[in-house]
Amino acid sequence: MLPYLHVPVYKFGNFFSVQVFGILIALGVVWGARLARQRAEAVGLDANLTIDTIFWAVVGGFFLSHVFSDLLYFPEKVLENPLRLFAPWMGISSFGGFLGGLLVIVLYLRWRGAPLFPYLDVMSYGFLPAFFLGRLGCAIAHDHPGVWFPGRPQHLGDVGIFYPTDQTAVLVEILPLDSWRFWLVVLFVGAWLAFLWSRWEEQPFWSVSSLFVAVGTGMMAFVAHPFLGWLLKGLTLHWPVRFWEDATHAQLQQIHVFWAEHPQFRTHPRYDLGVLEALLLGILVWFNFRMSREPHRRIGASLGFWMVAYAPVRFAMDILRVDEARYAGYTPGQFLAIVTGALGLWIFWRMPLQRWDARDVGEAV
Repeated sequence: MLPYLHVPVYKFGNFFSVQVFGILIALGVVWGARLARQRAEAVGLDANLTIDTIFWAVVGGFFLSHVFSDLLYFPEKVLENPLRLFAPWMGISSFGGFLGGLLVIVLYLRWRGAPLFPYLDVMSYGFLPAFFLGRLGCAIAHDHPGVWFPGRPQHLGDVGIFYPTDQTAVLVEILPLDSWRFWLVVLFVGAWLAFLWSRWEEQPFWSVSSLFVAVGTGMMAFVAHPFLGWLLKGLTLHWPVRFWEDATHAQLQQIHVFWAEHPQFRTHPRYDLGVLEALLLGILVWFNFRMSREPHRRIGASLGFWMVAYAPVRFAMDILRVDEARYAGYTPGQFLAIVTGALGLWIFWRMPLQRWDARDVGEAV
């Protein structure tokens, strides 16, 4: 089980404070811009144009990330005070920042008459590490709490979430490991990994090697099935809890908090989605570096790869979110994950056949 780390906010007077989240965001922007510039110079693109584009993407992305956050998560507050849309310090959305920044990049490159896919690929080389540092900030700040882990790790059934702040309970259904739906998810994961493998090896999706990946996924799930509950528990944090002091044992049972038999306990395993996503992005950063540094790759392949790899996992992680706006039962992040995955597939479909090692310096693609 992962430890719960608390990093305090350092305040200087009433109007200025320093927190690790903001520091990591700033470091991510600087590091990402530097990596993108180095990559642009290495492949013969205009490094100054790359930095100019990143500047406008950061400005527009931060603003649009707040607009996305307010419109999708707090629409009632926007109706009360529309000027909230111009106050980005009141909250941001990672998907809003990414998709908004991507829109700014496309518009700016079109305005400058620059080739789209080469610059997008170069900037994704720097964006993903920056995104990783931002998510690391979320992990340290613990601002994306997930559901409490059930008391029986072998079976992820229904679990009541008892919030220590507002004294309410919500019944959340998590995928049971012994149901047909679990194996349906395994089938989807096998097909998804086979597709990613086909794009990595640049082979048809129906090739023999892709079939081996899909079948191997099912075999691994069958072998690991008895231990998956304990593995998932290892990815939780022993989260601090303050129970409803006036609640009786019978009341706790009524709201399905079956693990809260002894109110004197003050911690319990809970998913931390910032931590889980930081782990995922760390893996994707490594794959992105590998793909981008192989000169025989098609221009745009690394960008499409990580978008398609990230979207389904993020969609699944959002099932575990609590205290989140939902539309038809789904979070805004899940809808935007679908958009991101679709954009990744579109990139695979539209990216040029040309490869980095066959590209002439200054050639438009």
